[in-house]
Amino acid sequence: RKADIFVSDVFVKVNAPPSLLQIDLYATVDYANAVATVDSGGVSFRLPKEEPVLWKRLMHEAPKAELRARRDRSIEDALQYQAEQSKKRKEERASYDKLALEKQMELESDRRKVIEERKEAEVAREKASIKEWQHSGGGALPNEEEDSDWDGDDDSDGDEPFVPPRDRSVPASISAFGGGAPPPPPSPSPSAAQASPDKENDAPVANRAPPSSSGALLESEENWDEEETDWVAEAEKRLAAQAEAERRARKAAKAERRARKQKRAQAAVVPAAPEPPRAMPPPRSTTSVEVSFTKLETDHLPARAEREVEIRDWKRKNASHLLTDDTADISEREPIFLKDKGDGFVKSGNFAGAINAYTSAIEIELNAPHPDGTLGKLFANRSACFFQKDLFAECVADVTEALELLKRPIERAEGDEEALEALRERQLKLLIRRAKAHAELAHLASAQEDLEAALVLRPGDKGLLADLEEIKAC
Repeated sequence: RKADIFVSDVFVKVNAPPSLLQIDLYATVDYANAVATVDSGGVSFRLPKEEPVLWKRLMHEAPKAELRARRDRSIEDALQYQAEQSKKRKEERASYDKLALEKQMELESDRRKVIEERKEAEVAREKASIKEWQHSGGGALPNEEEDSDWDGDDDSDGDEPFVPPRDRSVPASISAFGGGAPPPPPSPSPSAAQASPDKENDAPVANRAPPSSSGALLESEENWDEEETDWVAEAEKRLAAQAEAERRARKAAKAERRARKQKRAQAAVVPAAPEPPRAMPPPRSTTSVEVSFTKLETDHLPARAEREVEIRDWKRKNASHLLTDDTADISEREPIFLKDKGDGFVKSGNFAGAINAYTSAIEIELNAPHPDGTLGKLFANRSACFFQKDLFAECVADVTEALELLKRPIERAEGDEEALEALRERQLKLLIRRAKAHAELAHLASAQEDLEAALVLRPGDKGLLADLEEIKAC
């Protein structure tokens, strides 16, 4: 069951309907560290005392007004303490969130600072590289050679030959002369000149010594420029032919790999064996199926599901009016028999069936009441079933009807002590039942009135007095 537990410094309350426990403690306890354990055996408390002294008793004894004031003060203090603790927890949570946000902002700031430092270092490195290139004479940039190299992976199917770009740097052997020509060949030794004096005019230009005049020097420089140009052109042709050969070799290797891959794929595909033809099953034997239809409420009209449901509901609601002496059993149209039927349901624990039986009997009895007080008994019995089904408002209504119907028999029974005692006993049971139902509905004033009326009928009853004190304490 659900239990509501409240603990303050001098008051303990446990509300587990239909049970209620209230204790005004002898002294104060540390309710902030109090522990309540709820299990199948009940509720157990561990309440540390604020002062380690021996209590004379568990409960505090004082006048009712003083206990109420003491209890209200402790409840107010406990609620204020809970509000302060809730506010404190919210403030701590807000401070934690603020600290986490500041830490996150600090991390982001450090990350941005590291990124900016790396950017500045990279820019400084690039500036130093460019400056070094400028001082070296303006050759290829440090990163230009890597960008201009041919990666050797050309899958184009065109036939255009690949020509690598010329190196823009000047060889040291050529730049040393400043004219872009190869260095002059060494002059022949005197012994070689004396050994072949007749062939001096037939020797190639490359083996001759350069003339000393300025005109001869200009002519030799022009010849050197032409020879250097031819040498560069031949080198470019050789490189282009080598690149073209490598490209064709890669293209052929790629085609070979593709062919091998296709061959393996074709070999992996194994044609599935044809399925054997399935044998046809034999013809099924014929049989006849009988189909029965639900009898309609209206045979003369087209069948409609909504109309059938409406007619059945109407007949069910008006069954008592449609019953006749020929179509209904006497147990379905006599309140006495219906009451006995409901009593049987109560004995078997079928309170819902008992409520239906008593309700049918009450509807019939209201139209033709018996003079023996059957209607009051039906209301009383049905109120007991409502109480067992936790329908407390319906229970209160039925008890009220039963008590009203019981007033006239009590007046007529004046002078007959035996009959009057039986009626008073029934009235007492009804008052106690209605007091319990009012208590379940939290109508404490009405419950107190019923208990006081019951004490008039049975004065000095200990159970009634205890219940009344409990209701007054709430």
